[in-house]
Amino acid sequence: MKPTYYCLAFSVISGLSASLYGWQFWSITFLIVASLPHLKYLNYLRAWGSLFLYVMLMGICYIYGHYILESNISYLNGEETNFSARPLTEPRKTSSGRSLSFQAKLKHGEKIHVFLPYEEKTLKPALNDECKFKGKLSPPKTARNPYSFNYSSFLREQNIYWTVTINPNTLVCKEGNNNWLHTLKKWRSHAVYQLTYEKDEEASALIAALVFGDRSLFSEQRLNQFRQLGIIHLLAVSGLHIGLVTAVLYYLLYRIGMTREKAAYSVLAILPVYAIIAGGAPSVVRASLTCMFVILSVQFKWRFSLLDILSIVCITLLIINPFYLYHLGFQLSFLTSFSLLLSKRIFLNSSPFFSLLKVTGVAQLISLPLMLYHFFEISLLSLLINMLFIPFVSLWVLPISFITMFLQLLSPPAASFTYTLLSQSLKPVYMLVDIIAKWTWPQIVTGQPSEALLLAMIVSIILCLVLWEVQKKKWLAVVGCCSLLLVTLPIMLPYFNGKTTVTILDVGQGDAIVIELPYRNGVYLIDTGGVIRWEDDVNEVKEKTVAGGPGKNVIEPFLKAKGISHIDRLILTHGHLDHVGETCYLTEVLTIGDAFYPIAESVPQEAKNQLMCLHEKNIPIIQVEKGVSWNVDDDSFFIMHPHGDEIDENDRSIVLFAKLSGISFLFTGDLEEGGEKRLLTEYPALKVDILKVGHHGSGTSTREELLEQLKPKIGVISVGENNTFGHPHPDVLTRLENHQVTVFRTDIHGAITIEFEDNSSFTIDHYLK
Repeated sequence: MKPTYYCLAFSVISGLSASLYGWQFWSITFLIVASLPHLKYLNYLRAWGSLFLYVMLMGICYIYGHYILESNISYLNGEETNFSARPLTEPRKTSSGRSLSFQAKLKHGEKIHVFLPYEEKTLKPALNDECKFKGKLSPPKTARNPYSFNYSSFLREQNIYWTVTINPNTLVCKEGNNNWLHTLKKWRSHAVYQLTYEKDEEASALIAALVFGDRSLFSEQRLNQFRQLGIIHLLAVSGLHIGLVTAVLYYLLYRIGMTREKAAYSVLAILPVYAIIAGGAPSVVRASLTCMFVILSVQFKWRFSLLDILSIVCITLLIINPFYLYHLGFQLSFLTSFSLLLSKRIFLNSSPFFSLLKVTGVAQLISLPLMLYHFFEISLLSLLINMLFIPFVSLWVLPISFITMFLQLLSPPAASFTYTLLSQSLKPVYMLVDIIAKWTWPQIVTGQPSEALLLAMIVSIILCLVLWEVQKKKWLAVVGCCSLLLVTLPIMLPYFNGKTTVTILDVGQGDAIVIELPYRNGVYLIDTGGVIRWEDDVNEVKEKTVAGGPGKNVIEPFLKAKGISHIDRLILTHGHLDHVGETCYLTEVLTIGDAFYPIAESVPQEAKNQLMCLHEKNIPIIQVEKGVSWNVDDDSFFIMHPHGDEIDENDRSIVLFAKLSGISFLFTGDLEEGGEKRLLTEYPALKVDILKVGHHGSGTSTREELLEQLKPKIGVISVGENNTFGHPHPDVLTRLENHQVTVFRTDIHGAITIEFEDNSSFTIDHYLK
């Protein structure tokens, strides 16, 4: 059997994966998959030759990947403060709205990511401007919690190793020398910017996404709705868009008198230009290159199948940028295209409606494992919603979006008319999206499947497609049930796990602790974290939580990746924002059984706002005091504090004593010296194995008397990296060391996970090694 292009592509993936991320599951899997079609032909010398070629290609790509890693290095040492650079991307506001963010290229060619503090009067650099500025270099932050976004890896895959925060008073820019590429990018940026002046933000955002591949005009809420309903892919410029552009261009050029050959070559020249206009994402480049290869194959009568062309494009892109390999858009684009090509006989002899239904079904099925791996949930209505939205977007929104932008160049009044048509047609659609997005019952949180389970899902779904194609209905039913079992397996596995787990998440300067009881008998969350911003407002200092805080970035992905969509009990230890600040957000994305809050004579205003969110969701709020207790099988919980007469907010903290698989754990909130003395007086025999050190290791907590009596073996400190409070205090660390307490800190170790065994033992692991 001769070598096949798709097996060559698998070999390239295997070699690059091994070089970039080490010999791991996927690098070995892809080499095996490349070899499988040839195993039954091992009696023939040609099959051995093919296998040898795959191994050789894998080795070459392994060496090439190492070469890329060694050449992608930084020439900065972190001490530089003066910079000359050209912006490579359009400056955009960050989620907090306090900075502009963009990529820039320094004079020596290295790329950096720039943050510019933003005010209305701030100078906003344009693409390719020649800028000089002073700033501070910082390495990009790595992920500090399981399942959180890894900003450092994200930038490293773009060959960026430093971020720079600019001193805005030092920024000076002048217009740079523009070539045709810079001019084209500036026109794209200007066209997107002009859309912001239109009266309908939703219509403008959709045009920007579909025509220019720019989602920045969408609100975060709308993007979350699309993601939740499984239609986020409709906003990506992909094969459908490129196919439409190619077909329309070819038809128009042919109709104005060009020969078929000249029209084809003209389209060939225009496609790379549109790929740049559409943002140059992997899906855009893949679709453009595929169309270009098809045109060339027809013109030169090359004997390539579409599967061959797709494989050649895949290899080409990975040679250009090996880091595309771990880009979700790249993965989904090629996996979906590969599956549709393998399943093409399924679509034969079907009406347009049933062809659309089948294509949508196949695309949804094959992309399901990757979506579960990256987003941990699925909507039961996803297929139905896609059946409604794909024709609407494909046959109406996409064409009229292109027509509107084309008319904007020729006749703005005509463009205004088509824009209004689009705007009016979108209103009922977005009303429907808003209604469906509020439904919680269709949304199933599955958790993140393991890599082995992910592969099993993909293989079983591909096998289903093969059996569907050859009409083996009985086997299709069997394999389909196996696929369904594999998809639901992450949901079921926690109900067979007999271990108790406590995870102290790294939410910066705050607390958020997740307790998972055996067999999913209960999930408790102690505090929510919350970022505090101090601002001067009419000469008064106010506390405000920051948009995109730890609720969204840390707690939600952690819980959903664990398959948790319901918190049985939310324990808010006291009313400071670094402990309760993400409550409102969590009520929107999770269901909560009840909430504990300390009994007190007064409640801080910032806590009232968060408690109101619980009230609006009809979540019972129970004000608790010393003496409240409950048991879940062999695990027991007892509230030792407060009494209700405390004055200081920190000393009102709920102190929870838990006995987990025979191990004692004391959660102290922000309890300070006064509260500690009262606790020791009332519980003179209290001993604990593990202590959550109070108030982030403040010098006013964890006094000598507390450690002397409790005699903890382990101390856990939840504290922000480089925090402005100087926590943990050196005196506290000294006291812990003197009492031979092994200390784990979130600012050093990231998230800390403690697993309790049935035999009164436990293991501790931390995310940062």
